[in-house]
Amino acid sequence: MFLHLFFCSPYSASSKKNKNSSASEWLDYVIAVSHSGSILLHFYALEIVNYAKLMVRHVGYHFLHIRIQFFLTMNLQITKTQTYFKPDHLEDEMSGRVKAIHQNFSEKITDSDFPCVGAKAAINSRQYRLGIYEEMGAEATTLALAEDLKTYIAETIAAESEYMSMVAVFTDEVNSELDFENRIWTQLQKLHDIEKKKQIWDPEVSSNPEESNFSFSFNGTAFFVVGLHPKASRRARRFGYTAMAFNLHRQFEQLREKGVYENMKKVIRDRELSYDGSINPMLKDHGEGLEAPQYSGRKVDKDWKCPFHAN
Repeated sequence: MFLHLFFCSPYSASSKKNKNSSASEWLDYVIAVSHSGSILLHFYALEIVNYAKLMVRHVGYHFLHIRIQFFLTMNLQITKTQTYFKPDHLEDEMSGRVKAIHQNFSEKITDSDFPCVGAKAAINSRQYRLGIYEEMGAEATTLALAEDLKTYIAETIAAESEYMSMVAVFTDEVNSELDFENRIWTQLQKLHDIEKKKQIWDPEVSSNPEESNFSFSFNGTAFFVVGLHPKASRRARRFGYTAMAFNLHRQFEQLREKGVYENMKKVIRDRELSYDGSINPMLKDHGEGLEAPQYSGRKVDKDWKCPFHAN
């Protein structure tokens, strides 16, 4: 795409006497793109500048070289809009949207009756991450979420954390549980599709959602995914924003190895019974039932088919 932008820009003018002015106009275009706020356009603008520098070295457009140096030395760097937030970032964040999401999230988890003690442990130990995105399934959202999940994976493994969670929050306004279910699987499918040629599926889990040992895998790492949204019928899944919570599957295995998993599961389910009036009928332990139907939070019957395909 950046080559398309290059050849459609003023720089592609063929008249030799107009090369310098065309190049100057073209770099103005690059600078405008770089400050447009779009993650995709930031990326392409960076590629264009790198290509221009190559052209300068080989063709000798000295005027363009001067403009590029000015572009870089005046600190007009191409920067990615921040989407990944640690607790320390959130305390200093000035964005009204980010503040509101963080407050809503914190209030939900710290409510004394909220059943998931694992989520409470993540909040209390400041082992959580928030990802703030636009619409689910959009290309820019998928690219940003992919990079942030890689960061989250690396941080969680480095910390050997049993509770660190990442909650990805989107702008979507869903009108039903089915609507949300469609959106969550669309997003997971697009995440998989952009990386499937570069990564392996976590060998510890199946890539077939019809099998009992299936888990979603990204960047070679298995996840358990919990959908959250305002229309959820289960109170524990009801949240003021459309969101997905990610946890590494290995975290559950760490808890099992320490001998605390079964007791934690019992505590959570007892608390959920009090909080929601019943235990979520979709919950199954890994390997003892299908995991895929649990992600969206919607109650489905045995005929339900997961729309996700790993191939």
